[in-house]
Amino acid sequence: MARPIIPGERFGKLTVIKEADQDSKYRFATVKCDCGTEKNVRFDQLTSEKTKSCGCIQRKSEVGKRFGKLFVIEELTERAKDGRKQYKCRCDCGNVITTKGVYLRQGDTLSCGCVKINIMQNGKNRGKIDNTNIYSLKKKIQKNNTSGAKGVSYSRTLNKWVAYININKRKINLGAYAKKEDAIKARLDAEEKYHKPYLNH
Repeated sequence: MARPIIPGERFGKLTVIKEADQDSKYRFATVKCDCGTEKNVRFDQLTSEKTKSCGCIQRKSEVGKRFGKLFVIEELTERAKDGRKQYKCRCDCGNVITTKGVYLRQGDTLSCGCVKINIMQNGKNRGKIDNTNIYSLKKKIQKNNTSGAKGVSYSRTLNKWVAYININKRKINLGAYAKKEDAIKARLDAEEKYHKPYLNH
């Protein structure tokens, strides 16, 4: 007669919850590990003491290890929702975060997030002087430009050509002109005055 699967019976770190419905020639039991993980295991592996935990006994702690800018300072008793181990880590920048061990080992989490922030910030600041993006000053004329010159467009309201220039996130109006050539000249004079100092920096 087969040995019954009894809920509440313990095998090592595993507690039997119920008999599992598995499409197999073996009998399986749904068990809960002391670490909080639930899984189905072969019942004969439990009774023969070949399986004593969900696998957490074999998994080494990451405490004291370094992953990128993170130094693991503590293993938390509370598991993540998926049952995986969580660790408290101190970043080189001083911040303390909680993350899964698997994220550390796979290289998905290597800082508190400060690395990404610095990359984004450096990208924003790169090529800037006094809040002016040098690269934008060198941009080519857009395809929808009808005047053939940057900062010059036709105003149907004024029935004139208007000129403007952007500097330090400010738009400076350079006037309205009956002739397009005059508006373009005003724009070029403004570039000499406002843009050239940055381009020569």
